[in-house]
Amino acid sequence: PASRGRAAVALPEGRGHCVLSLFDGIAIGRQALVGLGFVHLGGYHAFELLDPAMQVAGSNHNDITQHGDVRQVQNNKGQQPQCDQWLH
Repeated sequence: PASRGRAAVALPEGRGHCVLSLFDGIAIGRQALVGLGFVHLGGYHAFELLDPAMQVAGSNHNDITQHGDVRQVQNNKGQQPQCDQWLH
């Protein structure tokens, strides 16, 4: 269920809405989406360096895929997830 009594937002059929979060921290962007009713996403991909922040994010939201250092993508050492929305 969505927080604060809001109903979950229905997303279009298909692969679902995917979000890419740069410098994710403790996943406040993910929490904001939950507060808006976006409970079930097609994916939430996060780039964050700090282990304590990633641990908090992971303990609050089990649907986050952590990718580590965003510079790995900028240097073409990593694979950038294909997402509908970017947060930064």
